[in-house]
Amino acid sequence: MARREMPPELYRAAFEHATNAIVVVDDERRILAANPAAAELFRIPVDELVGRSGDDFNLAAHGDAPERLWEILLSGGSFREEIDILTTDGHERAVKVTGKGNIEPGLHLAILGDVTRRREQEVSSRRYELLREYAHDVVLFIDRDGRIIEANRAAESTYGYTRDELLAMHIRELRHGPTALDFEAQFRLAFEKGIFFETVHARKDGSLLPVEVASRAASVGGERVLLSVIRDVTDRRTLHAKLLEFDRLSTFGLMAAGLAHEINNPLAYVLANAEVLARELPRLATVARDEPACAPVASGLAECVEMLRVAMEGLDRVRSIVRDLKTFSRNDPKGGILVDVHQVLDSALNVAQAELRARARIEKSYGDVPPVRGMPSRLGQVFLNLIVNAAQAIPPERHGRGTVRITTRSTEQGQAEVEIADDGVGMTADVRRRLFEPFHTTKPGEGTGLGLYISRTIVEAIGGSIDVTSEVGDGTRVRVRLPPWRPAVDAPADGTVSSRSP
Repeated sequence: MARREMPPELYRAAFEHATNAIVVVDDERRILAANPAAAELFRIPVDELVGRSGDDFNLAAHGDAPERLWEILLSGGSFREEIDILTTDGHERAVKVTGKGNIEPGLHLAILGDVTRRREQEVSSRRYELLREYAHDVVLFIDRDGRIIEANRAAESTYGYTRDELLAMHIRELRHGPTALDFEAQFRLAFEKGIFFETVHARKDGSLLPVEVASRAASVGGERVLLSVIRDVTDRRTLHAKLLEFDRLSTFGLMAAGLAHEINNPLAYVLANAEVLARELPRLATVARDEPACAPVASGLAECVEMLRVAMEGLDRVRSIVRDLKTFSRNDPKGGILVDVHQVLDSALNVAQAELRARARIEKSYGDVPPVRGMPSRLGQVFLNLIVNAAQAIPPERHGRGTVRITTRSTEQGQAEVEIADDGVGMTADVRRRLFEPFHTTKPGEGTGLGLYISRTIVEAIGGSIDVTSEVGDGTRVRVRLPPWRPAVDAPADGTVSSRSP
C-alpha cells in the first residue's frame, strides 16, 4: 500500500496548535518561524519573535553550552537537553530543548517544553528531603483522622520507631498520661487556628519525654493536613533545674559568708577567754599542788587543763574554717591580686576535710612556684572542686585507704603548676571526652555537672590551662598551669605577697 502524503495544511495545524514551543532558525541563528506556544513561552508576540536572534534568550550562566549545542545543529546532529532561557519580561524559565539540525539545508528545528514548574517541584522536594533528613526537631504530617502520614528522620530517632511504624500510628498513641485527655480539643483547635502547647510523649521503649508542640493546618497536594513541629525539651528542663540548683548553691554561698561573719565575733571572745583560762589553770594547779589539802583540786585542775587544750584545738579548727570560708566568699578586686598558690591550696584542703577524712589521705609535695595574678576565691573554688572530685573518685570499699596527692612545681616556661592526682577508679575515653561539658556529671543526684566547666572557665580567664589524664582502674591526674605574676605588667592590689608556709 502506497504511503499517503500528509497535506501541508495538516502540518501547519500541528505547528500552530502544538502545546510545546516550536521555532525554526537559520544558520545565522535568526528565528524564521515560531508558533503561538513559543510566543507564550518567550512572552513576546509571534510577529515580534520572528526575526530575533536566538542568542537574545540565552543566559550567560550556561557558559559554553549554547555554542556547543549550536555546533551540533550546524553539523546536522540532534540533541535533547535542559537549559534556562530569559523571557522578554526578565523572567528565567527552565526548558527542555529537543534540537534537530538541517531539517532543510540551512534550517534548524528546536522544540521547547517549559519544565520550570517541574524543576521547582524537584527543588522543593529536595529541600523537603534535606529538611526530613537533617532537621533537629520532629516534623509530622497528620490527616484529619489523626493518622500520621509523614514523619522525618528526627521523629524516628526521637521516638525509636521506624518510619513505617510511625505511618501506621495515630498521633494519640504518642501522647502519655493525663495530657492525653485534652487531645480532641487540642486537635480541633490546631486545625482551626493553630496551637502551641507542652505535653508528654512516650517513646517505643516506654520512656517518657517532655515536648513542645506547634501545630497548624496546611494544604498539601489539595489535602488539608496538620503540620506538627515537635521539640524535645528534656535538655531545656534539665538546664532549668540545674540553673535553679546553681542559684540555690549560690544562695547558700552567700549564707555561708554571712554565717562566717556572725560566727567570727563570738568565736573571738570565746577564744580570748579560753586563752586566759589556758594561762591561769596551770598556775592554779601548781599552787594547789603545794597544799596537801588541795591535792584533789590540783588533780582536777590538771584534767581541766588537758580538756581545755583539746577544746582550744577545736576552737582553732573552727577559726581556721571560718577564715577559709571567708576566703571563698570574698568579692575579689577586678583583675585579680597577687596570689600565693600554696595558701589557696591549704584553704581548699581545710574546707574539704570533711569530704577527705572518710575517703583518702592527703600527700602534699609543695615545690617552688611563682606567685600568680588571680582571684583567691575563684582559684580556691577551682582547687576545692578538683580535690573533692579526687576524693569522690575513691571507690566505697577503699574509703579511708585511698590517696590524693597534691604536687606543685614550676614549669620550664615559668608557670605555676598544680597537680592533683588520685588512685581512684579512673575514667573511660567517653567520660574524658565530655569532662568539661556543662551539666555533664558522672554522679547523678549529687553534682550539678558544672564544677569542671566552671573550673576551666576560671583558669582560662586568667591565661592558664587545665588538662586531665586518666585511665580506668589507674586513677586520674589533673594539671592546672597558671601564668606567673609579672612585675612589669601586673600590679598587686595591696603591694604584698602572702608568705604562708605549706
